[in-house]
Amino acid sequence: MKPKVGDFFIIFIVIMIAVANLALFLNRNDGSGAVAQIIKDGEIIKTIDLEKSKDERIEFIIEGKYFSKIVAIDGKIHFEESNCPDRTCVRTGWISNPGQTAACVYSGVIIKIVGDSMYEDTDIIAG
Repeated sequence: MKPKVGDFFIIFIVIMIAVANLALFLNRNDGSGAVAQIIKDGEIIKTIDLEKSKDERIEFIIEGKYFSKIVAIDGKIHFEESNCPDRTCVRTGWISNPGQTAACVYSGVIIKIVGDSMYEDTDIIAG
């Protein structure tokens, strides 16, 4: 069996689809355009554009029985300080992709990253 002209056409189309998929994969959303919502007791109290944090350090302090100091820099955000008993929220580390979440159970504060991403189901929850 010899390949025919139509066979080469089909192979060419398959290769072009593979190259297009590779290009889309390499240009996927890496957190740019992501927004961090800071939520306390179920209410959004602050929204931080993580793109702006690439140019400047953004700090936000939430007062209460247990305070939380939240810092955004270089397109990522985390709990920098807290006086909660176990400080798991501080040890959780940085988050930057839409769908990721960090929380301090004691203070009732949640940091949630929203935006378009292939990582929409990723969650990190800490106390």
